[in-house]
Amino acid sequence: MRGTLTMAAVAGLSVSAWAQPVPRSSFNNDVYVSDTGLDTVYLCRDLNGDGDAGDTGETKVFFDNSNAVFFSGAGAVFTIGVAADGRVFVGDGDTDSLYALRDVNGDGDANDEGEAVLYFATVSTLQLFQTPGGVAFGPEGVVYASTAGAGATLTADYVYRLQDLNADGDADDNFEYSVYIDLSTLVVGSSCFDLAASGSTLYLVDTRGGAEDVIFAARDADASGTIDAGELREFYSTARVLGPGIGTGIGVDGEDVYVVDSTSSIPVQKVWRLRDLDGSGLIDLPSEVTEVWSEALVPAGVTLGSAFDLAVGPPGVIGLVSSGSDLQDNVLVLTDRNADGDFMDAGETAAMVVGNGAGVFADNARAIYFGVTPAAPCDPDLNQDGNVDQDDVAYLINVVGGGENPTGIDPDFNGDGNVDQDDVSAHIDVVAGGGCP
Repeated sequence: MRGTLTMAAVAGLSVSAWAQPVPRSSFNNDVYVSDTGLDTVYLCRDLNGDGDAGDTGETKVFFDNSNAVFFSGAGAVFTIGVAADGRVFVGDGDTDSLYALRDVNGDGDANDEGEAVLYFATVSTLQLFQTPGGVAFGPEGVVYASTAGAGATLTADYVYRLQDLNADGDADDNFEYSVYIDLSTLVVGSSCFDLAASGSTLYLVDTRGGAEDVIFAARDADASGTIDAGELREFYSTARVLGPGIGTGIGVDGEDVYVVDSTSSIPVQKVWRLRDLDGSGLIDLPSEVTEVWSEALVPAGVTLGSAFDLAVGPPGVIGLVSSGSDLQDNVLVLTDRNADGDFMDAGETAAMVVGNGAGVFADNARAIYFGVTPAAPCDPDLNQDGNVDQDDVAYLINVVGGGENPTGIDPDFNGDGNVDQDDVSAHIDVVAGGGCP
């Protein structure tokens, strides 16, 4: 919205941190892939532009059990997510832990001293965090992590809300973790896997045991810090027989949700885009479901096993992994080269990593996520007078209200795609000493 804002109006605005879910423009072409056969997370980079990461130096170990400090389990990494600041979050099912990784020394891995932080774990919190299935990022630095609860000892299906309030690099201190969604109570037969966030809405895949698979959408409308029954809605169900057979992976681009079929009962797996055209909050019309890719389009000589995970990358790019027999373990990158909204055309499917046999990556590809280039620090000196003060706030208020902009600033200060009062609030936070949005 646009409107006239005054300094008096600014006084009533809240000051808060403005870290948001990762905008798609921040994703780069780095690809992180976990291999549960080799107990390793790999970083894949197409350095020579030939469409794959099969050449010397293009694929390297990013994280494994040789890490200098923490990671000592067998390394069954079931989920990967990359935050807006570039940290790589991995959820490991053998240690029942969520790690935050950063390549501090720039050598291409996170295996050195100080590069891995135990962010959240059963052992440190005494919470029921077993078999982590998904990770996603919300506003104000919030990390969501799901647990499928499989096993004889721990059985709860939860989505946790994690927030590093004391800035010590983890979320295992008092008041930093809470059960955001108690799926064991809200969903009969819950079996939660991947998560994806869009603004204040969290999407989650729930295969629900023997029942129809569902994608749920959760939004904390009353700001209570938990999702109750009225705030968890069914976004899409395979019971509607509209095409998609929900797998374990999910990706979100704004309000569009992407899923890939992942079941042996579907002979040709497909990627689908789900778009709520009528604003009902449900995918319940044939027009709201679009096939955007088919397994039939894989390059010659490449076969897929079960498509385990899907990741939305830079604009017009999607990645997916499959696992099965040796030759079915592959990492694909789909690129919408003609900008027609799908990946169905010639040359739009590339095999980034191919199955090379037992003991060689990709031996059992499981999770995939694209790298993130952190945004450059913001410049709060909007009037360019060399000082960061109230005059800069007044300058932004004037521009947001439709006034002149002699220094040519971008008034969308918080980068959310809208020019409105939220930009002024974010700028006040930075002027007061807070971090950039």
